Amino acid sequence: MRTTNDIINWIKFFLEAVISVSDVVEPLSVSKQTANLLIKDFEKHGILKEITGHERNKLFVFQRYLDAYSQS
Repeated sequence: MRTTNDIINWIKFFLEAVISVSDVVEPLSVSKQTANLLIKDFEKHGILKEITGHERNKLFVFQRYLDAYSQS
């Protein structure tokens, strides 16, 4: 995103409710290490929440997004 100004993929990334680290690497064109750091920051700030309890192959949920669209 930051090198190509590909705002569409950036928006798609944030609209996904459940993601994994591998979901971050390709659309943002970053290394796995950078993706891990980004997700850890999002977790720290309460944006993402880890939902599997696993050490590997973790999935994260954007709970506020799910809450907003699950209320009818």
